[in-house]
Amino acid sequence: FYFDVAKQMGPYFGDAFKVSSMPNETAIAWRWGVDRNDIRLFDNFGDFASWVGANKLGREQVHSYFYSGDGLIDTSKQTWEYLTGKSDFEKVEVKAEENGGLVIIPSKPLTSVVPIEIELGVTAEPQAPKKLSFPYLGDVNLRSNKVASDPKLRLFAFEYRKQKEALMAKAKVTTNSAWFGDVARHLIDGDISSVWRSHRVLWSQEKSTSLTLDLGSSVEIDRFVWLNAYADKSPTKYILELSLDGKVWQQIGSRDEERRIEPGSMEVMSFNPQKARYVRMTILSSLNNDSPGVAEVWAVPASFADLDIKEAENFLVQPFGYVPDQQSYIFTLGKVGHVGRADIYWQDNQRLEWVSSFDSRLELVYDSSPHLYRVYVPARGNKIEKIRISNITIPGKIEVSSVKYRHLPLGEILAR
Repeated sequence: FYFDVAKQMGPYFGDAFKVSSMPNETAIAWRWGVDRNDIRLFDNFGDFASWVGANKLGREQVHSYFYSGDGLIDTSKQTWEYLTGKSDFEKVEVKAEENGGLVIIPSKPLTSVVPIEIELGVTAEPQAPKKLSFPYLGDVNLRSNKVASDPKLRLFAFEYRKQKEALMAKAKVTTNSAWFGDVARHLIDGDISSVWRSHRVLWSQEKSTSLTLDLGSSVEIDRFVWLNAYADKSPTKYILELSLDGKVWQQIGSRDEERRIEPGSMEVMSFNPQKARYVRMTILSSLNNDSPGVAEVWAVPASFADLDIKEAENFLVQPFGYVPDQQSYIFTLGKVGHVGRADIYWQDNQRLEWVSSFDSRLELVYDSSPHLYRVYVPARGNKIEKIRISNITIPGKIEVSSVKYRHLPLGEILAR
């Protein structure tokens, strides 16, 4: 059984099954007199799809429902047809309007009982420099950013990103433990929503965990950067060590500070420039004494000693957030290859609000020509009524010429 529950109906859904402290599956089995081992209950579509695939279930064994203020809707037949069929792209007529970004309204809702792939035909054209007023402000958060406001530091930041990407492309990372799916590779995958977390049982016994970044070769570095994963489990005491061979280690820094660090917040540990291949972070305590987690890590080459890394990283996320002059605007277009980021949001009847995911991002090519972009949208609710393109990084004009979508079969869902 898979139940997709609308946000506002969560308490009612829980009350429907809850029996004292019994797990929901046990409560259902007890209430209807069936064997506890004959049923499986899911509220996450990914887990549900994995179970269906792993156990090669048949149609009569799969039951899915959407529960909202309109009542309980049986989506089993529709879900099964999409999971086992081959879905071609279906063209949808749309209209677009400017409202906090470009809002796309389909002529009929997109069915979303399984994950879908949306194909957008988009033409993007950068704004002509002569039509902009400089300094150009696209993001008030960058008004006081020293990197954004200095033409030389802007170019320096782009060079930093280039060298950082080259360095991390050959890097590897290991940890002394992991908690289920929160594994080591998440530390260098560029996705702050995927994290590494130390094993909770081992942590409770040892109160120590470590991660080791292997840069692939000896590099002169002067900073180590990490992004926190869990605010309530923020690392509060840790040491940093460097090594050339992974055997002989030198401690070059430590911190011991009771402080709540928000998820995704950047922490930078600076030290005197030193050659190293390996960087090891050993965490000795956390804010709530539970096993800590880290989202991303990287090392900074010492050649960028004059660059404020936090300011540079904030600038690189939105290089057009503040542009001091026309020449910087033209140079920046060239540095990003006339490619700008935009986020895709959608409004479904499960949450009745704008939602997004890490996968739902476009890399728009600003060359005044039409391009096709595909976006993955997870299963949620049973219909999507609006799509929005927003958080657009390059000032200019965007036009949507076509919208198509298809439902992903089980094989593609499991392969993601």
